[in-house]
Amino acid sequence: MRFMNQSGFESIWRRNLRPGAVDRARAVFVAVQAAYQESHRHYHNDEHIDHCLALLHDVHDQLLCPDAVELAIWFHDVVYESGAIDNEQRSAEWFLRQSEGQLTENIRQQVADLIMSTTHDEPPKNLDARILLDIDLSSFGLSWERFREDGENVRKEQQHLSDREFYRRQMRFQESLLQRARFYFSDYFYRRFEANARENLTRHLALLRSRGFHPEPSS
Repeated sequence: MRFMNQSGFESIWRRNLRPGAVDRARAVFVAVQAAYQESHRHYHNDEHIDHCLALLHDVHDQLLCPDAVELAIWFHDVVYESGAIDNEQRSAEWFLRQSEGQLTENIRQQVADLIMSTTHDEPPKNLDARILLDIDLSSFGLSWERFREDGENVRKEQQHLSDREFYRRQMRFQESLLQRARFYFSDYFYRRFEANARENLTRHLALLRSRGFHPEPSS
């Protein structure tokens, strides 16, 4: 079992407490940790959060509101149900419930908006959202072996789908990323991960085609 950074979580929570609020940092952390250690999670788990937090440290000084981005990382996958299409919405709502009466309204809204940006459906609205999305997809730019391992773990979370349906959807999403002028929005992640991410996705799509899979048509 991995151990998430409890002291780091409690510190950022307490730093953003509204005046007069009763500190529930420890209780909220316990709930967050339990969520990420649910047995059906193989990719969207505590290891993914630890990976994202480590990358956040590298770009901390570039952010407009580092605390909002860090809290968004902690909560962006806190609700993850296989087959659900509203996990991000439910994660944002979960965060808002936990933070009600705890954190300042400004930080609560920023975090909820950032969580919703991780649907990857719309272009990010500001620098912090751009960096958060880059962090969330940074694993595409890791080694081929790590890329494949992550893909296998995502597949384990989607057992309700046939191979055909799963890979059709995956290919459509990955092709949409390759069609961008830039895979990563921020210069730091572009320099660090862009070339490897494009190589991994191109190689993976070719592999899937060789196995007879084809992308889901655009709606």
